[in-house]
This record gives sequence, C-alpha cells and structure tokens, in this order.
Amino acid sequence: MRIRELLLKQSVKIRLGISDDGGMLAGAYPTGVDFLYLDVDDLIGDLDDLEDLFALLTALLTGVTRRVGGEEDEVAWQIGRLEAPGGMITGRLTLWEGDLPRQNAAAALGELGDPRAIEPLLDAIRDTDPLLQGKAVRALGELGDPRPVPDLIPLLGNRKGQLKRPLCEDAAEALRKLGEIDLVDGFEAAIGGDFSDLTRVAKPHRAGVLQALIRALEGPGRGAITNTVQALVTLNAVEALPELRTRLGEPLTPDVRESFEAAIEALGSRAALPRPSLPGAMPTDTLPRSAGDA
Repeated sequence: MRIRELLLKQSVKIRLGISDDGGMLAGAYPTGVDFLYLDVDDLIGDLDDLEDLFALLTALLTGVTRRVGGEEDEVAWQIGRLEAPGGMITGRLTLWEGDLPRQNAAAALGELGDPRAIEPLLDAIRDTDPLLQGKAVRALGELGDPRPVPDLIPLLGNRKGQLKRPLCEDAAEALRKLGEIDLVDGFEAAIGGDFSDLTRVAKPHRAGVLQALIRALEGPGRGAITNTVQALVTLNAVEALPELRTRLGEPLTPDVRESFEAAIEALGSRAALPRPSLPGAMPTDTLPRSAGDA
C-alpha cells in the first residue's frame, strides 16, 4: 500500500504511466522494453515535495525490480500487484494500471495457494472495486486456510451490489470450501424463511452472523428483508435494536415496516428483562453475618 499512500501524498498533479515504445520517445529504447514515466505539471520548489517525489520513485523502482534469491518470488510479486494503486483519482493523478492487474493478482494468489496471501486478500475484500472484492473472496476460499472465516461470514449479507453476481454468492462458495457448509446452508435458509437451523449454526459465529443479517436488511426483496428481521428475532439479537430503529425511519413498504415494528417490540422486551448479576456485583454489607463474624 506504500505506493498508493505516496501517490496520494503528492501535492502537485502528476501523471504516471507505462509507454510501449510510442509517443515522443518512440524508438528511443530497445524493442520489447516498456518505459515507465512520471510527468509533473508544476515546478517543484519545495524540498519536502521533492523528497516525497523521490520516495515515490524509489518505491516504484523497488516494486519493479523485486527479487528474492536472484529469482522472482511469484507470490511476493503478485502481492505487490494486488497492493498496487488501482482505479483513477480524478483531478490529482491518473494511475497507469488501474484495477484489472489487481483483480488478476487476486485470482493468481488463490491459485498459488500460499498463506502469505491471506492478509493482502483480506485487505482487498474491503476495497471499493466490486470485481476485486469478489476475486479476493474466491481466492481466500481457494487457499483452504480457515483463518479468514470470521471475515467472510459478514459478507453473506452483501446481497446487493453493482454486479449481477452479488458478493454473498462468492462468500458462500468460499465458506463452503473452508468447511462451513452448515453455516452457509442455515443462513441461506433463514433468508428464505426457514429458521429451524439458524440458532444452531449461528452459535459458534454469532457476531459475524449478526453482521451478515444486518447487511442483508438492505435487500433486495421485501420477503428477504422481512425474513432477515425475523431471523434477528429468532437469535434474540438485541444488539441489532439500534440498526432496526434507524432503518424504521427510512421509506418502507407497509409489510416491511410492520415486521420492523414487531421485531423492535420483541427485542425491546427481551432487552428490558433483568439480567443475572455478575459475580461480586451484589452488595454484601447488608447481608446477615455468620456467628463467626460477630
């Protein structure tokens, strides 16, 4: 992520790109050699700005020339591609690669099967590029390491998105590959209106399942939303009360609004019940003393 941070740190407008032997420098370098260029529109008169620019160039060249033991480390190289800048930041700088190489890197890391890719891929599932998110999720499933399971469970609720294939489908596929078949089946059944297995499968991963259900409140589908609300009630999810109350203030169809109101009443009653005192929480100075304490 260092290259991206350094790009955003630049105070002058820059253009960074790769030329494949075209433009003004056509023929100036050998065939098959690409030319990495950085163009700065403004005069750099501040020493700190100049140091930031040199730091950026150093990071770029380090990434380009990365080697391990004299040979390329494929996993490290793909991680570098995944962590490279992507997309376009309008008005400040244009990035030469964009999101496609990052998406390809995520897929490649899944195929390579190296656990070093877990953390970079987990960062990628939080990215704003939906294609990259999906490929990163699928790659985590391919790795076969169960450590990402808690991070993947909330994504079961991402049923809405910019693509035809919602992220919840990628998350479900990945979780099944990581051994969480019952959890996925129970969650999907609850969204469909069958809550018979939800409490059992949610118990080991309650926090993640609740996050997934709260995300699923965004829809799509009125039936799925009302089922999601009922699933929260089934789990006695008093933690979801603030979210339910907030969403009650949004435009809702009458049946969905009714389900929210009923859930808020049920969970509110549950939250109002007296809870067992914690050990040591009860005052003891008013209790009768034993004869030995007299």
